[in-house]
Amino acid sequence: MAPPLTLIIPASRELCSAVHLSTGKVAVRVPADAVARALASRVGHAITSTSANISGEPPPATADAIVASFGSGIDVLIDTGATPAGLPSTIVDATGDAPVLVRAGAIPWDRVLEFSR
Repeated sequence: MAPPLTLIIPASRELCSAVHLSTGKVAVRVPADAVARALASRVGHAITSTSANISGEPPPATADAIVASFGSGIDVLIDTGATPAGLPSTIVDATGDAPVLVRAGAIPWDRVLEFSR
């Protein structure tokens, strides 16, 4: 399974502003989870989603923990079992001339920089 990486990139002008909250940027991640990948493949396009945790909170490991955090704010939750433990995705803002580390995570920053040259 590949380490998780999230890239912040410029949003397409065709994308609804509610998706990028009028920032002009979107965060894109290709999940390692087979069910999430299969679902996106089946519908034939990317799927927009919030993170499974509230910003600054630790990532939940079960569907019950997600429900406890978000309550009735969840439209759809597909429970495929407990998530694997580990560091969260490394988040990199790639909208400027040089990448900017937004959140340290599973991929070390020096490894990200190797591929940004």
